[in-house]
Amino acid sequence: MRFAKTLLVLALICFCLVGCYNSRQHKDPSWVAKPSMLQVVYTVPVIPDSIELPESMKTLSSWIWSNVDNTLKFNAGSHYKLNEISKDLVSYSKHEADGDSILVPKLNSMSDSADVYLIYDNFKFEPYTNFVPGAAGPGFGMGGGMMVGISTGSSHGCVKISASYAYYDSKNGKLLDYGFLEESGCAEDKAFEHDWQNALRDLVMHSIEKTPVAQY
Repeated sequence: MRFAKTLLVLALICFCLVGCYNSRQHKDPSWVAKPSMLQVVYTVPVIPDSIELPESMKTLSSWIWSNVDNTLKFNAGSHYKLNEISKDLVSYSKHEADGDSILVPKLNSMSDSADVYLIYDNFKFEPYTNFVPGAAGPGFGMGGGMMVGISTGSSHGCVKISASYAYYDSKNGKLLDYGFLEESGCAEDKAFEHDWQNALRDLVMHSIEKTPVAQY
């Protein structure tokens, strides 16, 4: 009985861990001015052949553009432009966020046609499988007596998207906000494109929340 309870507790812990992420962010409370024009740029990662993505995501640049645009369209309070850029245009510096040192991306040059730049860089797309152990439940033994049974458990197809981001004042190059975000989610069985879409939407939402860019 004690063994069965232990397995049940482990199952609950595993289930609760799904969707947790290892994000680190720096939010500057002094940045309060909403930009009238926001330039959003992103770099496209090279996906290893070992990682299988849905067919609709094979053209990853267009897929990222479409889903970032769809999220900002309904949640950003600033006018914005969205473009892919080459990683050759990005440099890095170390900054503290939530007690850790992280690499923060920065464009080598920025146009003053936008008030603020938002950069997404180092995207990683990782599918994985999450196994939830079986839970204890009542059953009947061969002699007809009551006993505790353990189900075999289940496997869930999961996805994880991570990226670094940073906001800059285009006029003076000041770093406004930055961080590293990691978002994940699991399906009942096999992960599909909408699971990836949900993870990317959550990443974009967390990058704009508590900033002047968000419309809420």
